Amino acid sequence: MPEMALDIPQIHDYLLKHVMKPLLVKRQFDLKFIEWVKKEQPKEKKAEESDDIDFDSSNNLFMLLANLILYQKELNPNSWEEVISWFNSLKLSDVTAKQLPKLEDAETFWVDLTKSINDEGTAK
Repeated sequence: MPEMALDIPQIHDYLLKHVMKPLLVKRQFDLKFIEWVKKEQPKEKKAEESDDIDFDSSNNLFMLLANLILYQKELNPNSWEEVISWFNSLKLSDVTAKQLPKLEDAETFWVDLTKSINDEGTAK
């Protein structure tokens, strides 16, 4: 997903709204079976490759997870406990712990994420 985020910065929104939500509503798949992070593979660097672009960012993963949490809150409007319980059932603590250091410019990311969540909440 990081590679696509360069071309489509809102890829996490599109993925959730147009792919994941319809499949979840029709019970065609379960989030517990998603491989959230691709497996590490040895990388051979070619001479013409540039070091300027880092495809190992985790910003979109956290944006997607935040939007999934908001979606769960829509489904359970009266209970944050149920939403947190649902999120914990995905067993993503290892994934998020490993991906947290890979955030690009963490200070502005959390501000942008908060703004995005607030914009999403007020848009409904």
